[in-house]
Amino acid sequence: MTATTWPDVAEAIDDAANLIRRSERIAIFSHVNPDGDSIGVGLGLQRGLQSLGHPADFVISDPVPEVFEYLPDVERIRHELSDDTYDLFVIADCGDIDRVGRVYHENQDRFRSTPILNMDHHDSNTCFGQVNVVDVTAASSSELAFRLLERMGAEIDADAATDLLTGIINDTGSFQHSNTDAKVLRIASELRRHGADLELAAFEMFRAKPLSTAKLWGLILSTLRLDPARHIVWAHMTPGMTGEAGAASDESEGVVDYMSGIREAQVAAFLKEKEPGNVRVSLRSHGFDVSKICATLGGGGHIRAAGATVHGSIAEAERVITEVYDRLCAKSSAES
Repeated sequence: MTATTWPDVAEAIDDAANLIRRSERIAIFSHVNPDGDSIGVGLGLQRGLQSLGHPADFVISDPVPEVFEYLPDVERIRHELSDDTYDLFVIADCGDIDRVGRVYHENQDRFRSTPILNMDHHDSNTCFGQVNVVDVTAASSSELAFRLLERMGAEIDADAATDLLTGIINDTGSFQHSNTDAKVLRIASELRRHGADLELAAFEMFRAKPLSTAKLWGLILSTLRLDPARHIVWAHMTPGMTGEAGAASDESEGVVDYMSGIREAQVAAFLKEKEPGNVRVSLRSHGFDVSKICATLGGGGHIRAAGATVHGSIAEAERVITEVYDRLCAKSSAES
């Protein structure tokens, strides 16, 4: 889908508001391997919709990373869809409905029979909803949630504001990425006015770490290796490293962003083997479109930040990524 075929965002937000008004009970979903935006948007929407009299459940397939356990209402997140009847499914921060993961695959009949509001900012979005609020110029899906809740006159209290601000901080790299425009800064300012705890979010996301995390990062960073011809810096994590550090797998969150600051690298590639034969790929860049690499591997994301899963060993994942990178570079050179 090209940029010229996206729905008009203002009209889509109006349509979304009307759809919500006609819906009594709502379920909210976001993507597998949750991050700050996927969790922040779900919790913020849940709290905002409840202020309007719409009971809402927030359901995700995977556990919440420890780094986001500070968020208000995080204990209310469900990992199974209840037997309750829902009038509307809101799917946030997912380019495709498959990104919901296990919860979707276990309940496909219910997803087919329930109206879907699709709210996202990825340019890979397939517009799979009855209403599609897709704005590829938005810095985060939490930004879109704020605009919808503001349009509906929802109460955005301090807790909801902290949830949504966390999503924005996550996807702007703490307001350091190029997607930090005047619009998102205005929304962040509004969330602060509503009582969002910026100091808490910044501390928990970027500074607070248990000793086990520091040990795990040390083991991961000891694997750093630069491919000087391609300007790719590589690092990996194995289950043995988490065991040695006494850490959980999600304590590696943030490593790839740290790697992206290495001056000699155009692309940072972090390969995380959760179990043998299953490698989670996280890519960051300073201009190269890593979303194209991940899309080839069945994943997605943004130009400068993307992810995918490769079934194979770490060495096989590195080989596949390198082949795709070389192919895309050759294609780009041929077209220029």
